[in-house]
Amino acid sequence: MKIMRLRTLAVVALLLGIGSYAYLQLPQAAAPQSWVLPASPQPSLSHSFTLLNWNIQKRSYEPKWQQQFAAIEQQYQPELITLQEVSLTASKQNPSNSNAVYAPNLITHSGYSGLLTATPTPAVDHFVRLTTAAEPVSDTPKIALYSQHLLPHRQQLLLINIHAINFVTDAQYQNQLNDLHKQITSHNGPVVLSGDFNSWSDSRQRRLDNVVASLGLSEVYFADSGEIKSFFGHRLDHIYFSQHLSTVTGSAMVLDQFDASDHAPMIVSFSLATAE
Repeated sequence: MKIMRLRTLAVVALLLGIGSYAYLQLPQAAAPQSWVLPASPQPSLSHSFTLLNWNIQKRSYEPKWQQQFAAIEQQYQPELITLQEVSLTASKQNPSNSNAVYAPNLITHSGYSGLLTATPTPAVDHFVRLTTAAEPVSDTPKIALYSQHLLPHRQQLLLINIHAINFVTDAQYQNQLNDLHKQITSHNGPVVLSGDFNSWSDSRQRRLDNVVASLGLSEVYFADSGEIKSFFGHRLDHIYFSQHLSTVTGSAMVLDQFDASDHAPMIVSFSLATAE
């Protein structure tokens, strides 16, 4: 009965245009894969860096989104960029000006949709984790993209870009969070976790809170959090960081003036808390 309600909810959400996209056919699940989209690299990140997180609602090739993304890059100069629902055609053209890793979770009529992580430094390593559960209606998984990046003093930053599973049971949602916990605990060093967590219920938010607390991660506080994309009164997008890092005072902002997507971009600056 609960699964039937979730399927009904998924259909209603699609009809309301939540995360809408015009498919000529239902999307297909993509196999676990990723592509490196190179640019001119820097040797490592600096002691402080800025992160942009944005679910772009498959707007990669729309002029309005491209103009707004270029304006954000020029004004805020983020070194780390985590984008969700990024459309990419078969030509695999990088929408950012940085080195990027792209990981699709579904195949559309025009190409792919998935996660894109862009940084000035090429990833030392990266890997992809697809959910075992699939979304109802589309029958496609959700995804997390893990990448490691050089920091000063031989440290490595683990950056996780995630789009969490949506209209499934709490137990299936917990499975993705458990996998997230497993991957992060194997890393010794700074961690930044950002994305669309689809935390649209009390139960989902509580499960997410428990996992990040057990990892020792803190959530970035946004004074204008009311502008963050919400569903059923719960914020969907979050940014977390480990104790190796601290946020730069006044840097956390929701850039709601940029409205090319139904999610508002989020930006924050971090600095290394200590030099090891």
